[in-house]
Amino acid sequence: MLFRQIQLYNFLYYNERIGIGKKILDCEAGGNMPPLLLFIENGYDVCGIEIDDYQINQAKEFAKTNGITLNIRKGNMTDIEFDNDSFDCAYSYNSIFHMKKKDIKKSIEEMKRVVKNNGLIYINLLSKEDFGYGQGEKIGNGEFSQNEGNEIVIHSFYSSIETKDLFFNFKSVFYQHRTVERKIGTDYVKQAFHDFILKV
Repeated sequence: MLFRQIQLYNFLYYNERIGIGKKILDCEAGGNMPPLLLFIENGYDVCGIEIDDYQINQAKEFAKTNGITLNIRKGNMTDIEFDNDSFDCAYSYNSIFHMKKKDIKKSIEEMKRVVKNNGLIYINLLSKEDFGYGQGEKIGNGEFSQNEGNEIVIHSFYSSIETKDLFFNFKSVFYQHRTVERKIGTDYVKQAFHDFILKV
């Protein structure tokens, strides 16, 4: 099956190349096409946490339809209910930036705590060059409360300098400032992200 979370193929490649182990945690693992299946198909021992019941139910429907077990439980990235050094690798794809920056920092510390020494973490953050920067109600430095569909969602945006401060105690294995053009209605907008693969 081809997944739309293309950046996770790159993360999979680095995991395989380094050969650190195959026990992986997905932080915010729900949705109608959960990428944990990508890692199941490549022989990983998978586990996911998800805070939103609707997203959990979507993942359960996906698992039922495809006859697989995803091992997703309700959980919060800011307080991960696993022991230290429980996983070889972990990731958060298109989810961690839906929090205030203080909670993002705490979530990153939690991911680092549960991943073994020399393990890998993938995280992507919104760039201040994204079309959404500055839209909605400002609630903090680079933090905005925005209307997304039928709900209000937090989006936190980072400059390159801010990401260096955020990840100063990691070794960067891979970094990309990624921009994509997307059509929304009749308009084309620029989405911009910071993609990191980090060694604990």
